[in-house]
Amino acid sequence: MNAVENSRRKSFQLHRKKKNVAQLKAAVDLGISESQFRNVETGRCDPSAKLMFRMAKYFETTVEDLFPDLMEEDSEKTS
Repeated sequence: MNAVENSRRKSFQLHRKKKNVAQLKAAVDLGISESQFRNVETGRCDPSAKLMFRMAKYFETTVEDLFPDLMEEDSEKTS
C-alpha cells in the first residue's frame, strides 16, 4: 500500500478510533464483513451509496467528512 492509499481514509480511521470500536465490532454493527469494512477503511474499495450513509450515521458525522477522498474525486469529475 502506498502513502496516498494509507492517508486516503485517515478521517475514517480517526472516527472509528474516536468511537472506540474495533473493525470487527463496527462491521458487525453495520451488517458487513470485517474484510469489507477493512477494505473501505483502507481505501482499497469504495462503499455503496447506501453503506456510505449508514457509516456516516454510525460514526455521527457527514459523508463528506468520512470520505473526503471520494468528494475530491467527484468534484474533479464535474470540473
